[in-house]
Amino acid sequence: MSVFQSLSGFVAAGLRGSLGWSGRWHFTSALGLVALLAFSANTYAASVARGVSSEPAKSGGTVTFALPPGFNPNYILPIEPAAADSVQQFNFFQFLLYRPLYWEGKGASTAIDPRLSLAAMPIYNGKTVTIHLKSYKWSDGKPVTSRDLEFFMNLVKANKNLYASYTKGLFPDDVASYSSPNARTFVLHLKQNLNHAYFTNDELNLIQPMPQHVWDKTSVNGKVGNADRTTAGAKKVYAFLDSQAKKLTTYGSNPLWKVVDGPWKISSFSSTGPVSYVPNRKYSGPFKAKISKFTELPFTSATAEENVLRTGGIDYGYVNPTDTSVQAALRSQGFSIEPWLPYQFSYIMLNFNTSNATTRAEFRQLYIRQALQHLVDEPGYVKAFFHGYAVETNGPVPINSPFADSTNKHPLYPFSIAAAKQLLSSHGWNVQSSGTVCAKPGKGSKSCGAGIPKGAKLSFHLLYYAGYLPVQRSDETFQSNASQVGIKITLSSEPLDSIFSDAPECKPSASACKWQMGQYGGWTPFGYPVVASFFLVSSSLDSGSYNDPITARYVHATIYSNSSGAIKHYQDYIARQLPALWQPSPDTQVSAISSKLKGVGVQSPTLEIQPETWSLSR
Repeated sequence: MSVFQSLSGFVAAGLRGSLGWSGRWHFTSALGLVALLAFSANTYAASVARGVSSEPAKSGGTVTFALPPGFNPNYILPIEPAAADSVQQFNFFQFLLYRPLYWEGKGASTAIDPRLSLAAMPIYNGKTVTIHLKSYKWSDGKPVTSRDLEFFMNLVKANKNLYASYTKGLFPDDVASYSSPNARTFVLHLKQNLNHAYFTNDELNLIQPMPQHVWDKTSVNGKVGNADRTTAGAKKVYAFLDSQAKKLTTYGSNPLWKVVDGPWKISSFSSTGPVSYVPNRKYSGPFKAKISKFTELPFTSATAEENVLRTGGIDYGYVNPTDTSVQAALRSQGFSIEPWLPYQFSYIMLNFNTSNATTRAEFRQLYIRQALQHLVDEPGYVKAFFHGYAVETNGPVPINSPFADSTNKHPLYPFSIAAAKQLLSSHGWNVQSSGTVCAKPGKGSKSCGAGIPKGAKLSFHLLYYAGYLPVQRSDETFQSNASQVGIKITLSSEPLDSIFSDAPECKPSASACKWQMGQYGGWTPFGYPVVASFFLVSSSLDSGSYNDPITARYVHATIYSNSSGAIKHYQDYIARQLPALWQPSPDTQVSAISSKLKGVGVQSPTLEIQPETWSLSR
């Protein structure tokens, strides 16, 4: 599953619990990491202190939470299409209603939290995986059973090509069969042995029980049955549910969505305005809601959010990390200001399949990707635009991951306009500020490369998501740096949801394949940090169509091998090959949390929120 993110900064794309927000930023890598660790310690201490405050709390009341700029929940069904596959979509909306089988995010770590999971940790016996469900109930009083897991699996299997988290050969293709020996036991038989950490964190975490006793039908007035147990029936059931999920205005009234197993139920929904929730009084989890209402507020920009925050209209919001005067004013009003630390890598996606054949050929030349990466001034962006609230991205494993090696902790292609110019000049380009031109076409080591004709110019269009100034300033600087070596970068921005639609995975001949560079944000690789769905040709999330067989081999090695060297080879090769341009990963946001709000605890690096643990002081 995928997910995009950085709240007041980006929205991310990646595995579910994957698209942290979609972008990040920072200063020098060494100082940035030191600052990150210092912030982590301070944030943890502040969060713990806030959570155990001796100030008496009261039951009831409404808590308001600011959504990231440009984000509105827009899809409720757990089997999501690519256009709805973002971290915010799950963590700030769907997970409040429908819990994942395994909850990723435990305190300040990305580990699975057994307390909040719907099942005990899986038991592996060769290629057999056994899952024992806990005693959870749906809001209508019916138990959550293995039949609800089977229902999810049947619908995913029959409609996998419509499922954003589908990667050919992986989930659900790698599951040979599954069964329900009893109501609380679910057994999967794998086609071959898999890395246990990978399968648990990156595949089992995709499973969400769905209320089969309510949803297993093919029309509004149809009778609930077992239609999902045939492929044809499962297709019809999904088509019906998907059609209902696209009717956003009915989210607060449609009986389908009133049966939930999460701690919250929708009380009112607007596709452009606030979304409010009330407690699910039959929630079976360890924390029962103390507040009587939880409301999420959407904003078109961080500035719009800040205006409401300063008037006291938001309990949990975010601030511009560079505006110290606003932070001071909010502190005087009783707000704590706390960075929400990231766990992700951020990037600009390159379209290797663009319908412009010349541009496609250019991106397929490693030296051109290297030259473009040399024009990305990550340390400068972090310092000037993110004011230290970001960390560098150097590869597909976050630098603060326990799996990150030296290759991912330090830049292989540091900012250097001279290095970019040298790469182009040595490969047959006539570098000039008025426009760099291919002077020596051909496949030789000192030529422009296959598919690039004589006279071709380096000119690209970069589409980035609107609403976050540090990203805009970073891309404007990238544009300026590129112009110094004769590369023309044309910039345009639009809302995040539009970028997902306008920069899709595509075939070269398709009209939708004209996009060249797209900045969605970042990817949060939870648990075992291999992002198969980002780098494999068979994935709908590989919108860049990188399609490199060597990368695929390294990805597969991390999935099917328990060798400690597999993850190292994976991250080192991808960091060097640049399937995307690495960008700074900003803090998810700099949160402003009212002193009235208790129980927030540590802000999760996986971006989950748990308003059921929150309360308001008297």
